[in-house]
Amino acid sequence: MAFVDPASTSGYLLPLKTLKDRKIEPKDTVFAMKHDSVVTMIYQGQVDAGATYYSPPQNGQLEDARRLVKTQYPDVEQKVKIIELSEPIPNDPIVFRKDMPEEMKEKIVDTLLQFAATPEGQKSLDLMLGATNLKKSTDSDYDSVREMLSTLAPEGK
Repeated sequence: MAFVDPASTSGYLLPLKTLKDRKIEPKDTVFAMKHDSVVTMIYQGQVDAGATYYSPPQNGQLEDARRLVKTQYPDVEQKVKIIELSEPIPNDPIVFRKDMPEEMKEKIVDTLLQFAATPEGQKSLDLMLGATNLKKSTDSDYDSVREMLSTLAPEGK
């Protein structure tokens, strides 16, 4: 089984939780260090399975990690199949330093949300982040990630 990196939420931590929840323990694991490397290892038969990020197709175009190697392997979509999706995770936060004035934070957030609502903003989000939208969040929106991490932590840590 190929994973991305021990610190990757989508390429290791959440898939590991999914496997543990199903009482599946891979015989051997390897860290490929990049999402496209995981896909390539599966495609080339170096591993039986792997874990990487998923984004739903847009306008009929592949958006998950397989798109990263589609030029090299045009049939990757047919040869590397998704067998299960994990629970969704919040990602790509925009954060501010503690001492930034609240008024400035609000202005930046409002401006970004307004821009993201325009066709140009949507195109920019996709190009920069592979994201389809922005939304306001709070620290508690990441509680599910904290809970997931606590289930993976060794006993007593």
